[in-house]
Amino acid sequence: MKFTVIQSVASVIAGCLPAITLLCFQSPMNAPAENIDFSDATTLWQEDRFSGETLEFGLTRPMELDVASNGTIYFIELDGNLRRLLPGATKSEIIGTLKVFTAQESGLIGLALDPDFDSNRRLYLQYSPVEYSGQHISRFELNSDGALDMDSEEIILKFEEQRDECCHHAGSLEFGPEGNLFIATGDNTHPGGDSGGYAPIDEREGRHAYDAQDSAANTMDLRGKILRIRPLEDGGYSIPEGNLFPPGSQKGRPEIYVMGCRNPWRIQIDPATGFLYWGEVGPDAGGEGPRGPRGYDEVNQARAAGNFGWPFFVGANFAYADYDYETKAVGPLYDASRPENRSPTNTGARFLPPAQPAWIYYPYADSKEFPVLGSGGRTACAGPVFHFKNNLDSAVQFPKTMDRCLLFYDWQRTFFMVAELDENSDIQNITPFPTPIPLKRPIDMVFGPDGSLLVLDYGATWGVNEDAKLVKINYFSGNRPPIAKLDIQPSDGSAPLLVHFDASNSTDPDLDDQLTYLWQFTPDTDSDDLKEQAKGQVTFTEPGEYQALLTVSDSNGASDKAYARIVVGNTRPTLRIDTPAVTGNLMDFNQPLRININVEDQEDGSSELSVDFFQNRVFSRVVYQDAKYPDVPEAALNQGHLSGASAALALIQNSDCLNCHAIDKRVIGPGFNEIADRYKDDSEALNQAVARVIAGSTGVWGELPMLPHESLSQETVQTMVNWIFDRESREDKHSWKPGLSSLVDVRKVSGSSASEALNGILAVETRYTDLGAPSAPPLTGSSISLWRSNRIQAEDFNSKEGTQILSSDTAEGGKFIGDIQNGRYLVFNQIHWGNRTQFTVRVASPNAGGVIELREGNPQGQLLGQLEFEPTGDWQEWRENSVTLPHLEGEVPVTLCLVFKNPKSGNGGFMNLDSFRFEECSSR
Repeated sequence: MKFTVIQSVASVIAGCLPAITLLCFQSPMNAPAENIDFSDATTLWQEDRFSGETLEFGLTRPMELDVASNGTIYFIELDGNLRRLLPGATKSEIIGTLKVFTAQESGLIGLALDPDFDSNRRLYLQYSPVEYSGQHISRFELNSDGALDMDSEEIILKFEEQRDECCHHAGSLEFGPEGNLFIATGDNTHPGGDSGGYAPIDEREGRHAYDAQDSAANTMDLRGKILRIRPLEDGGYSIPEGNLFPPGSQKGRPEIYVMGCRNPWRIQIDPATGFLYWGEVGPDAGGEGPRGPRGYDEVNQARAAGNFGWPFFVGANFAYADYDYETKAVGPLYDASRPENRSPTNTGARFLPPAQPAWIYYPYADSKEFPVLGSGGRTACAGPVFHFKNNLDSAVQFPKTMDRCLLFYDWQRTFFMVAELDENSDIQNITPFPTPIPLKRPIDMVFGPDGSLLVLDYGATWGVNEDAKLVKINYFSGNRPPIAKLDIQPSDGSAPLLVHFDASNSTDPDLDDQLTYLWQFTPDTDSDDLKEQAKGQVTFTEPGEYQALLTVSDSNGASDKAYARIVVGNTRPTLRIDTPAVTGNLMDFNQPLRININVEDQEDGSSELSVDFFQNRVFSRVVYQDAKYPDVPEAALNQGHLSGASAALALIQNSDCLNCHAIDKRVIGPGFNEIADRYKDDSEALNQAVARVIAGSTGVWGELPMLPHESLSQETVQTMVNWIFDRESREDKHSWKPGLSSLVDVRKVSGSSASEALNGILAVETRYTDLGAPSAPPLTGSSISLWRSNRIQAEDFNSKEGTQILSSDTAEGGKFIGDIQNGRYLVFNQIHWGNRTQFTVRVASPNAGGVIELREGNPQGQLLGQLEFEPTGDWQEWRENSVTLPHLEGEVPVTLCLVFKNPKSGNGGFMNLDSFRFEECSSR
């Protein structure tokens, strides 16, 4: 089977939530990709004919969307809102709100319109009820005015979950052929504990929440599955033919279509073939170990029912070992041909259907099978399969060359890919999709009736984001619309606020078109100085939150819009990490790092003058990645579903909670940890605490009263109180910690160790949400500081000329750079060695020796140092050589270029490079 992967297409995305009929899986069509041929690929589009249009922004944790035949878009938000955007409207409306449990990634998580929606006005919602510990899949009808008829609810299917520990609820609904409804469910298993990122199979008593054998590998449990049912007209459902376990079978639930899923995120059905696609969010292990493989995310294709292996296998059926959590003994690897579930909590079959390998799979590190997918965090999502409609009269339909292409994307890594499928639905090419507008984190997408792509963009991070939006991506085969670009300075500040607006960087791909501009403000304000000009200024005299809408039109009537948010009466806080502040600073894994945070806020003051006030309101987190230095700082924070500020923390920061409470100590009231300890064994405490927060109370923790919070919804307060009660999650190594300073032991940061971490990146992110001001909302400031290891692996270059990455057990980390010929070079971005001026390389050269020039920026840049080395006697006989570099002053890092020289070597290779490091000279 031949695969082609294009690795360079411009404009990739810039910068929650895995004896039976298996005939199809015996075909090589579903085998994982191997021996990929990186040859030239076909051109699927003209890139400059894509254009993006923001239909709405300012959404609150959007989850899933669907679209009616008339173009009306329906989408859901995690906190329980069902919204509708009518064609041509600029603002959606809430047409229904469900009361949902929102802790542990729960909430309103799935939406699908009925196949006969035009006539019956029915839709299906998957949600987490407050009063039931599990999930409901319910059918609702819309009233004649389009509102959700709450009395019409029919619970089609429900299943219980554990809510003792976080997470993995998945959540996605899609209709396939013949009216079959597919339902994604997560394994409902905690990803941490003692699993170490490997298979969570903790069989100790009371640890069911840490054992995916209890759910994903349990044939009598609906968690960790993709279900397939056929809803009936009068309620309930039937079982379609071809599910994994037939009705009446004692081996498993008949609703199960696919089992062995961890977190099956964003399922899609190809309407032409009926094939199921889904993204599988994988485990977190950063490397291979005795207990099994590193973590992989997957994009899977199922042509028929099957078992996809979790928690016994991941990726291309890479097997985990049986593991005794009591004795720490590592047992034999699981057998993919006959997986065995021996968990004492298993209520289903002991021997499971054969495990099916993943279709596409990739780890945190670079993927040798799919190098186009890059490296970094992982949250795989499957998008729709596009089918070109010849009889569709549309100016925005995707091109015919994309017929039978599957879109897939990664919420965390923020790539967006196109898998070109042949007539058998086998992969031929994988190509980065050229997004015409900046998307932060796509979370769902669907093709509209006009052939354009509708995308829900969740925003910058996990939680509530100001930049969450609904986007439409069009392909214009004729006249192309302009591209609106809006720059505002400043976007926040005290009243009166003079804001400069500039649209002069807006462009049109059709060069003969003339552009016109229209500015609109909500609420309306005096904008006479701006009017229909490309640039101008507006003075906002009254405090509040304003929206600016820019419409740019061309001479043929096509237009594009850009939005901006202005806050008047409050200024966004600025944060600075003072120790150290230099980008690219080097660290030693054996030495702790001191982190000091400084906050300046025009309204709230300075952390240097008001330490006690800011101490409990400033939060930071530390994330380690065993990876190359990223091009943008945010990339170093991508650590799967644990990344980002929790929604609960954002809500707490935006409330007055931190006026009276801290996490780990008393202020006016008890600390959050004290509250969690008091109520940890009280099953009724959560609901009682929610009621007290809303209504106010006194005498519970002393004589001082807690003021009422009647303006907060029950769902919002429940999210906050759940987080307060969940002490274990707050103490997780990935979580946010309060304080202005801390001492970080790098060896104890999750994923790193002094013995195993030969290189890597340490990212520190800080955030502070201010108190807001009268009539002006709170604003959040943040900062990111990166450290890189003083030992850098040669294969973690940013760019190169010639050379290859090769593997060897003798090399650090198992890889090195070979095929080094005279004049070849490697480039490493952003290194600040400061006073670590001793530069040491680990090289091998059988009989030639040579010179390594250290230059700034490029092979012709300033010579910083020159290191000579003698032959070592063998290609893998490694020796170390050192040279002293000049002391690096200031705060500007260096782009370091290593140029390899040996003119006598001819056209052949003369050396291998394993790693290099920076150390302080012993004489200093």
